[in-house]
Amino acid sequence: MEYFGWTAGLIYDILEMENGMEKIKTILGIDHVGYAVKNLHSAKKYFGALGFEFGIDIEDVLRSVEVAVGQNCAGGGRIELIAPVGDRKSPIDGYLQKMGSTPYHLCYNVENIEKTVEELLEMGFTMLEVPAPSIPLGGMVCFMYSCETGILELVDYGHGC
Repeated sequence: MEYFGWTAGLIYDILEMENGMEKIKTILGIDHVGYAVKNLHSAKKYFGALGFEFGIDIEDVLRSVEVAVGQNCAGGGRIELIAPVGDRKSPIDGYLQKMGSTPYHLCYNVENIEKTVEELLEMGFTMLEVPAPSIPLGGMVCFMYSCETGILELVDYGHGC
């Protein structure tokens, strides 16, 4: 995780220097990369060969997706594989139709989700989903978007479910 922390820190330092933007102090670091996949079980085999170990699959009924969270055994971070459930409409359908399996979002661990959302809204981000419990991760999550960053997920483990 040091690599992700270093990268995130460098990105914030560059933004602050070049754009005069303030660092968002409630962001603790990168939690995981969300990856949209067509078939969860097939994707787990491939990512398993890349060094990821997965726990149980969890159905997120709020978002009509099935999720598997994997930890890289070599310390390279976490990945969240996200697949649609059956024929129900899910947030990743459009991505899968246009691009196939692809990185979908970057998730940041935050210490105060409400304050972080407020700061991102002030920066021009759009809230895609109000903060809500996360079935696969625990805590509270919120999805934000800007054309400069794409989709960001915020996770606040301090709230619980």
